[in-house]
Amino acid sequence: MKNMFVNSNNTFEVNVCTGTDKNGTSVISEKLSLDKDVLKDTSDNKIFFRKPGYGDNVQILSAALKVVDGGLQLDPTLLRYERFCTLIKSWDFKDENGKVLEVTRQNINALDPDIANFIIEKLEEKLAI
Repeated sequence: MKNMFVNSNNTFEVNVCTGTDKNGTSVISEKLSLDKDVLKDTSDNKIFFRKPGYGDNVQILSAALKVVDGGLQLDPTLLRYERFCTLIKSWDFKDENGKVLEVTRQNINALDPDIANFIIEKLEEKLAI
């Protein structure tokens, strides 16, 4: 039987592995399948998200709706951003001193766009969106 309520402690993770190949090309993956000897400047990070409840979905959708010419228009990019910001619980990204960065909108906004889009794609896969 399907549970009636979403447990906010029920989390799942998205892995983000990055590196640079011998040609200087950035590589982003869930797992670095290439030999680490071939890649340099590698990192392996985890981002933890929670499943959305009904209220979360309403909040996310409402934030992405705009009034345009008297009608409502959904901004899909804003929808994805709000989903990321609302559902994230923690991550292990570190600053230059090795301290784990706090999860804030400011730090989310500072993510490299390729990394952020990768995370959002994996988040949506896990949520089956």
